[in-house]
Amino acid sequence: MLQNSIESTTDRAWPQEGWTRVPFWVYTDPDLYQRELDTFFYGPSWNYVALECEVPEKGSYKRSWIGERQVVVVRGEEDQIYVWENRCAHRGARLCWKNKGKEESFTCPYHQWNFALDGALQGVPLKRGVLSKGGMPADFDNAEHSLKRLHVHVEGGSIWASFHESPPSFESYSGPEVMRNLKRQFPGKKLRLLGYNRQKIDSNWKLYFENLKDPYHATLLHSFLITFGLWRADTQSESIPSVSGHSTMVSSNVGKKRQKQPARLRVSKRHWS
Repeated sequence: MLQNSIESTTDRAWPQEGWTRVPFWVYTDPDLYQRELDTFFYGPSWNYVALECEVPEKGSYKRSWIGERQVVVVRGEEDQIYVWENRCAHRGARLCWKNKGKEESFTCPYHQWNFALDGALQGVPLKRGVLSKGGMPADFDNAEHSLKRLHVHVEGGSIWASFHESPPSFESYSGPEVMRNLKRQFPGKKLRLLGYNRQKIDSNWKLYFENLKDPYHATLLHSFLITFGLWRADTQSESIPSVSGHSTMVSSNVGKKRQKQPARLRVSKRHWS
């Protein structure tokens, strides 16, 4: 277990030094984590799920995650992009079992309920029962048993989705600063998928995000950054908060030092008792 991440709730007090001293329990408290999931991932928010070029044709799909819920991104009729939760509307079984591919429709492996690309229920086996026994009620309406559909926004080739019933507009949620940087990265030029580079990190979203915001370790731990000049000890890095509640991380090398010898990283070995 993490160093007494089992501290009692009576120990949940913020350090007297102020907001710059984040206590360990903020990263491990399960109740706080659930509130964050409900707010940042399942609440009135937008989360990135895919690139348009990953689902290039009708029937193309890709699995993705929002918080701890798996979703499927699909290109449907008339080039429309759909995102639905990867849970059958019947008993909640996982519907799609491949990370990506192409299908004409999706069939649940448990009871064979069949869903269209947009998540609409279009087939139920034994709907009227067998030998006048069982089956669904006479007033069973397929339209009322679709998959959980998410709101979708496409921005310059990037796909975003929201679980919330009435999410804010993507522009107002992001704010002008984030939108300006997003349009700079995704100006609308057609994207081409070169491949994937994945890392599996055993942590929650906060631990990884905290690591991204910590340039202090970059040149000390990742020697290749110095070797190839990607990052230097004098690199200027800052996280700029905005009124929208988001922040933009900016890093830049100011000027370029010239030296006769190629950059070398001096590594010292230390033995800890």
